[in-house]
Amino acid sequence: GNWEGHTILNRPKPLAQMAKELKTPIEELSATLDWGKQKLLERRSTRIAPGRDEKILAAWNGMMIAAMARGAQVLRDSRYLQAAQNAARFVLTSMRTGGATSPAPSPLRSTSDGTQNVTAGERVGVRGENSSTQPPHPSPLPHFGVSSESQVGSGGEGAEVSTGDARLYHTCKDGTAKFNAYLDDYACLMDGLIDLYQADFNTHWLSEASSLSQFMQKHFADPDDGIFFYTSDDHEALINRTKDVQDNATPAAHSCAATALLRLRTICGQHADTSGWDSLVAISGLMADHPRGAAQALIALDFALGPTPELVVVEGGQPAKADQLLATFHRRFVPSYSLIRVTQPEAAGPPLFAAVEGKPDASDLTLYICHHGACDTPAIGYDAASLAIRMA
Repeated sequence: GNWEGHTILNRPKPLAQMAKELKTPIEELSATLDWGKQKLLERRSTRIAPGRDEKILAAWNGMMIAAMARGAQVLRDSRYLQAAQNAARFVLTSMRTGGATSPAPSPLRSTSDGTQNVTAGERVGVRGENSSTQPPHPSPLPHFGVSSESQVGSGGEGAEVSTGDARLYHTCKDGTAKFNAYLDDYACLMDGLIDLYQADFNTHWLSEASSLSQFMQKHFADPDDGIFFYTSDDHEALINRTKDVQDNATPAAHSCAATALLRLRTICGQHADTSGWDSLVAISGLMADHPRGAAQALIALDFALGPTPELVVVEGGQPAKADQLLATFHRRFVPSYSLIRVTQPEAAGPPLFAAVEGKPDASDLTLYICHHGACDTPAIGYDAASLAIRMA
């Protein structure tokens, strides 16, 4: 090929075709190409390599955790779940102040095909290049049920106890985390952790999301107009503390915060908490006048207004049937929902106490479908639950 009077190496035709046209043995042609590539690499190595942006961002990891967790639910592929779990552990241990957490083994059980969770200590994070090695073919999704011993606060094998506070760092590179996190770092990570709970049902993720929520509301909220600042109240001194309310290449930070607050309120059964709704009211004028710039806020509004089914699955000694039930649910697209799964209500972790209050232990698979905290008559048994969840 020609470029400004010079010839560059290129191979526009398959190697076998070129060997035939040149009447050259393919082995000889292949060896010549290998030699040429090596000489080219040697020459290129004398140049300054282009810079690469490999920093890991908390907010972007939150988005990817959400995407991977939902991918695991729908596609039944354990690779996506493991990627989400590892990314969450990394951000919560390596990108927060006060040190790290002490992660114990994951609450997911081993499966009959030998699928295991990757270790909690693996360093992962969403960045410019994929640094993890994945198996060539999808692995079956492991059993998602967690025992009462796996719930946070029980001290069991699946517990992961945070030793740091909720303050996050914005970025991490080469093992060093730095810069105070921004509003979207907290909001997007909260959202991702909620999706991750709905994939593996480890209440540790909800506990972490609740801690982030408390910190975010304490340090980013503006009591005067209800719109979150983009920087915390103890951030470095700036000429002006800005607010991010209009979607751009990524969703607006304030709208992400409203979404996460509404979802956390719903899944934890804290229906008296109006912080998420108040955040939407604060930008109602923007949604009405410029809806194209407020898509994420409208998603949050759709979640708040519903219908948003709040599903509570009680295994009742039937974990395999619960797996089948959720597989049925995830076969169709439900834009807004909240999903809880427990072995028995009395075994629920602390974040779910309010959500399962008043629900008795069950001797069979039981499904509750609720709206704004008010539940329909429970569907008991797989057949009844399967029919009910198709209508949710």
